[in-house]
Amino acid sequence: MRQVSNTQRTVSARTSETTEEGRQRKVSNTQRTVSARESETTEERRQRQVSNTQRTVSARASETIEEGRQRQVSNTQRTVAAKASETLKLNLLK
Repeated sequence: MRQVSNTQRTVSARTSETTEEGRQRKVSNTQRTVSARESETTEERRQRQVSNTQRTVSARASETIEEGRQRQVSNTQRTVAAKASETLKLNLLK
């Protein structure tokens, strides 16, 4: 129940934030992640990767065929967008 209200609060916050606030939040999150990665030990890194893999395996095992298809479509769209952005940046450098 607590997790549901946390999610509702997060959704509400994201819905009302401006584009600039969203950008700033992402920058802050990235800086926090980079800082955490820089200070973690080899063993902590290994443990984090193991946990991530276990979470992924568990998620894949419980997803329906349709959910798997949707995930792959989303991943492809994200890849296409990233490549387009990369191409645009490279063209601007010419």
